[in-house]
Amino acid sequence: MQGGPKYHHKTRIGNWNEDFELNVIKDGDYNAKKNAGQLPFEKTMATFEKETKRVPWTYPADGLLRSGNSIMMQNKATSGHLVMDINERQQGADGDAFVLTTCKTNPGPISRSVFVIKRAEKVDIFGTDDIIRYGQKIKIEANPYIYRKTLFVSSTPLSALCYSPESRKQEASVHSNEHYIGTWIIDSCDPNFRMECQGTPVKAGEPILIRHAQTMHYLASDNVRHGNDFGGECEVMTHSFSNQNKTQNLFLEKKGALTTDVPTRFQHDQNVWMLCGAPDGSYSKNIEELQKFSVDDLVAEIKAKILERSAGGIKGISRIFKAMDDNGNRQLDVDDFRWGFIDYGFQLSKEEAAEILKKFDRDNSGTIDFDEFLRFLKGDLNEARTHWIRAAYDKLDVNKDGLVKLDDIA
Repeated sequence: MQGGPKYHHKTRIGNWNEDFELNVIKDGDYNAKKNAGQLPFEKTMATFEKETKRVPWTYPADGLLRSGNSIMMQNKATSGHLVMDINERQQGADGDAFVLTTCKTNPGPISRSVFVIKRAEKVDIFGTDDIIRYGQKIKIEANPYIYRKTLFVSSTPLSALCYSPESRKQEASVHSNEHYIGTWIIDSCDPNFRMECQGTPVKAGEPILIRHAQTMHYLASDNVRHGNDFGGECEVMTHSFSNQNKTQNLFLEKKGALTTDVPTRFQHDQNVWMLCGAPDGSYSKNIEELQKFSVDDLVAEIKAKILERSAGGIKGISRIFKAMDDNGNRQLDVDDFRWGFIDYGFQLSKEEAAEILKKFDRDNSGTIDFDEFLRFLKGDLNEARTHWIRAAYDKLDVNKDGLVKLDDIA
C-alpha cells in the first residue's frame, strides 16, 4: 500500500514451508488410514455390512421354543423388532457392551436382529429337555455371525454412571461377559395365572414378559427415539411399566382371593414381547457365503487399535511395546500381550491372546520381540510407498543394469 517491495505471483512468502509440510503429513495420515480401512466412513460401512447380512432363522415346526433356537423378538408397544448396534457402545458398562434398540420396520432375519435363546442351567426343576418353559432361567445370545465374542442380552443395575441413553432408566445391552446380569426369566402376561403357567412350554409368537433375574424388572421398549447409524430407532431399557394404583387388589379382594401388591399388577405394552420363529423351514438353512468371526478378524481389530494409538509412527509403536513389556526383557509373552491390551481398554481372553501371539510370532519362540511386533503391524508396502522406493532405486542404478553397486552409489 505504501510502496513496499513487490513480489512475482509465483513467489512464496511467510511460513509456506511449514504449511506444505503439514499438508504432506495430513495426506500421509489420510492415505495410511485409507489403506488400513480406518476412515470413519469405511468403518461405518464395514460395520453396516456385518450387521445386515442374512443369517439362519429357526422354524419351530411344533410351535414350541427350544434351547438353541434362533429367534426374532418383537415388542408390542413399538411394534418393532429388537436389534443391536455393535458400532455404538453402552456407556458405563464394563467390557464389550453395545446398545439395544427396536426397529419399527421389519429388518428380517439379519445378523443384528436374530438372537439365540438358551437355557441358563442344563438341569433345573423343569427337567433336562430342551423345551423353553415359563419360570425357567434363560440366556439370550446374539447370533455368532455379528461379533468376535459371544454377546448376551444383559442389564446392569441402574447407577449414576450406567443407564439407558435417553430415558435414564436401567439400561439393557448386549454384553460380552457371561455374568448373572445376562440371566432372564419368562413370565406370563396375566398375573392371575402366572403361578399356574410355571413349567408350561412357551409357544413361538405368543405375548410374554421377560424378567431380569437379578433386578426383577422387565425388559422393555418405548417410543423414545434414539438416533444411530440406522436412523431413529426406539430405545430399549429394563423397566417395569405397570399400574401404580390398587384397583386390581381391590377387585381380587372383592372375589375373596389372596392379594399381594406387585405380582398382581398388569404390565403395560412396553414390557410385552413376542419370540418369533421363522414362517417356514427355508429360513433355517445355513448360508454358505456367511462366515463366523475368526482369529483373523480379531487380529485386524488389534492392528487397527495399535495403529490408531500410535498414529502409524515407529516411535509411537515403540512406546506401546515398552508399555506392554512389564519385566523389560524386550519380549512379550501371552500375559504381557493380554494385559497390555486390557490397559488400553481392549478386552481379550487368555485364549484369544495366545491365538494372536501365534500370528505375531514368526520364529515360533513363544514370545515376540519388537521387530516381529513392528513387521506385523506395518504389513506390506502400499502402492504409493512402493512407487517412491522404485524411483529411488532407479536413480541409484546409473547404468540401468538392474543392480545397485558401490560404484553406482559413489
